[in-house]
Amino acid sequence: MSSPSPLAKKLRDLRHAAGLTQGALGPALGVSTSTISSWETGTAPAEHRLDDYARLFATIRDGRAPLDRPGRHGAWRTAAV
Repeated sequence: MSSPSPLAKKLRDLRHAAGLTQGALGPALGVSTSTISSWETGTAPAEHRLDDYARLFATIRDGRAPLDRPGRHGAWRTAAV
């Protein structure tokens, strides 16, 4: 078994740093838990999913919690925590 790619490791590290489980992150990004698992073990997500990751983790970093998963164009509805 090969080790995860640098991208897969970064995605896992971001999730861990945010205190999220794969089960919590999947619905926040509009994908299944098994999809999150596959991304964290080496299957690269589509580019638009990387954009979704960036928006979600920027929201968390800024101290806001997502209320809804992103819409069709990736717009997050957020509220101050």
